[in-house]
Amino acid sequence: DKALAVEAAGGSKLIRTRISNKDFSKFDIFPERIESGEDTRTTVMVRNLLGTNARQDFLNFLDKFGLGERFTFFYMPCKEHRDVRAGFAFVNFRAAADVHRLHQVVGMGVWQQMRTNEPQCKPLAMSYARFQGHSELAAHFSSSVVLHEQDPEKRPIFRLEQPETAL
Repeated sequence: DKALAVEAAGGSKLIRTRISNKDFSKFDIFPERIESGEDTRTTVMVRNLLGTNARQDFLNFLDKFGLGERFTFFYMPCKEHRDVRAGFAFVNFRAAADVHRLHQVVGMGVWQQMRTNEPQCKPLAMSYARFQGHSELAAHFSSSVVLHEQDPEKRPIFRLEQPETAL
């Protein structure tokens, strides 16, 4: 079992609950389901994004593999009340095929190859995010304090959603 933090309905107090690994499996990415059209989800959580330049490095990584213009939302949070990145990011892509492409590139270990100067670099891990699609993310973050963050590097990146077309 793993602990999951969830926001309470009335505020920002975190409640820790236990959920089984089976419940986490609904966030697993299966490339064959994307290829068959069975799975059309577009929002992923990418973990193990460590280091002082991880945000810009990951955006460059997306660019390098043709995904830099394929996302409508990108957010890499900082740890609460600190200027330290939390080590993960949420990305919403225009199409499920973009998720498939990132999944392939992550599986090839290119991230570690690009970041040989980072001794703490770990292989990236990917899963589907709890909030799915541009609309859900916009609704969730529209009242968030991170939108008013003074440092633009700490704010989510929102882009106009365009019709979903494959790569």
